[in-house]
Amino acid sequence: MEKRSFHVGEIISVTSGLLLPPNGMSGVHALISFMVGHDCFDYMLAEYREPCMNALLEQHPQIAELESMDDVGAGGLSSDKIAGWLQKQVDKFGERLEVEPLKGQWL
Repeated sequence: MEKRSFHVGEIISVTSGLLLPPNGMSGVHALISFMVGHDCFDYMLAEYREPCMNALLEQHPQIAELESMDDVGAGGLSSDKIAGWLQKQVDKFGERLEVEPLKGQWL
């Protein structure tokens, strides 16, 4: 089965529901489209997020050990604070992780 690497921010976006990839929604679309085996549009994201999230956490259980964003929001969120938090996750997990597509009904 073909694997493809994705930025950890894209993976965290799908597993957490937070929009964190450096290239915005296009990274989330690329990841989910790869996993389900066809182009994914905005209205499809809600349907595909849960099976993709479960598969990503199965493939990379360490992602479940994210640092809390509670401190990031103290005093208000900013793009610099979010970027700093994401960089800590990159330092912890690596910048890119290999992802396998979903199996079965999604192909």
